[in-house]
Amino acid sequence: MNHYLSSNLKLLCFSVILTFQSCADDPKDVDDIKPDVEFNNLAEGDNVWNTIEIQASAIDDISIASIQLLVDDQLIASKENQETITSNWNTGDLEDGAHTLKVVGTDNSGNISEKEISVNVKNNLIKLQVLDSKLPHEQKGYIFLSDRNGNVIVSDELRAGEELILKNSEFEDSIFYLTEVYDSDIRNYRLLNTFSDIKSGREWRITPLKSQSNDTFQAHITFKNAAESVYYRAYTSGYNEEFIRKGLNNTRTVELSSNPGVIYVVKFDNEHNPLTYRLFTDINEGENTLDLDEVNIPFKNLEFNLPDYDSYYLFIWGLYGDIELNDEYEVFNESSIESGTTSTRLFYAEEAFDQHQLQFSYSKGRYQYRQYSYGIDNMIVKEVSHNSNFEIKNNTLSYSSSGNFDYINYSVDGYINDKRIMWQMLLPKANERTVPIFHLPDHLEPLNILNTENSKSISLEEYSGLNGYEELLQFVTTSDSFNESKAGHTHSAIDFSLDTENGKKRNTQAPTLFERWLNLKK
Repeated sequence: MNHYLSSNLKLLCFSVILTFQSCADDPKDVDDIKPDVEFNNLAEGDNVWNTIEIQASAIDDISIASIQLLVDDQLIASKENQETITSNWNTGDLEDGAHTLKVVGTDNSGNISEKEISVNVKNNLIKLQVLDSKLPHEQKGYIFLSDRNGNVIVSDELRAGEELILKNSEFEDSIFYLTEVYDSDIRNYRLLNTFSDIKSGREWRITPLKSQSNDTFQAHITFKNAAESVYYRAYTSGYNEEFIRKGLNNTRTVELSSNPGVIYVVKFDNEHNPLTYRLFTDINEGENTLDLDEVNIPFKNLEFNLPDYDSYYLFIWGLYGDIELNDEYEVFNESSIESGTTSTRLFYAEEAFDQHQLQFSYSKGRYQYRQYSYGIDNMIVKEVSHNSNFEIKNNTLSYSSSGNFDYINYSVDGYINDKRIMWQMLLPKANERTVPIFHLPDHLEPLNILNTENSKSISLEEYSGLNGYEELLQFVTTSDSFNESKAGHTHSAIDFSLDTENGKKRNTQAPTLFERWLNLKK
């Protein structure tokens, strides 16, 4: 081969090598596109509980080498050469709260994509702390949760000073009923409170009755200087009173709930009009002498307009002591069973009590209106308006109700084996809703009066400090007492009885939950 041909062949081979090398180094042929990764059935902020399925995908323009799932940076599943992955995640062993899920996709060129979301684990249906002060020593307390059909989900005993966490891995819903049960042999009652539409994961605070102390003190009191043509009443608390008139034996023995205690004394004329008052403090166990000449503080009064009524009654109470543990003293009461009066005058003892409460009730037709007002400036009549239909059929309540009230109180009241049973259910406004017949835990089943011929009534409750049923639940679960920082509120309600199976209408005397929160029923 001549030199010229040899040189040209070498040049051609070199050119071919350069061409191939140039093609191999072309940046257009480099795979630097990352896969698209996604959670297919979960999103940021979702609530999860029990065992759930996690579905994720990794899509690439060429091919996927692997896809992985991680929980709190711990690998729980991995697949090779697949674009989707599915894994069952058991959340039961984790603490409730936020947890991080991550999907990682890698393509065959080594490109990696990640996506993280945070989800909320809510296996705790209810968490509550039973404070020592919330469960008086003479009461036994229980709590149970029910599903939408009234079946028991989980139950436990309330034990003072202990924290309870209620959960059930087989319950798949997130909405349930919560029932508190209070059992007192000393006070001979059984009380059940049911709250509807409770969302899982909530913290709860129980709402038992005010404790009645058995520690009372006897004070022997001699009342001197009783005036003529008048009479006196001395109140120790609530409805407890002593009648005093000149010429009678004016030495009394009274029961005090604290030592020292207080006695509120009112002077009346013979027409039963209150004239003057005095709050005597530092009444000690044993011998005491009170001078009725000191009952000389004049009442203040307030004109009160009355609605159209068939009959009415009203009480004004003076509240003394701590807002949650206060004692109540009757300041004024009046009633009428004849309609026609359009206004009345209310008397209150401003210098004796920092706070006054008005209880006003009147009937009109088959309805009874109730109102509770704290503070003199709030003593106005505020009616509850509504458009409602309630029906009891086969001992099951069905209803539709709307109006300017916040919640519905459905009460069933009766006796089983000489024990008084009171069951109250708090319900939201609704359209064509049916309340189930509740099953009780086995040891509480004897308390179930829903299937019996007992008094059933409805109360529509309106409270100036709330705006609907959800705010009620929020308040219940965050406050120690319903009247906490609520001086100056007004609570109004309208009551009516429900027909029982035999067509008779009965009135319930069960205190509403609101009344128990305010310690109105002793």
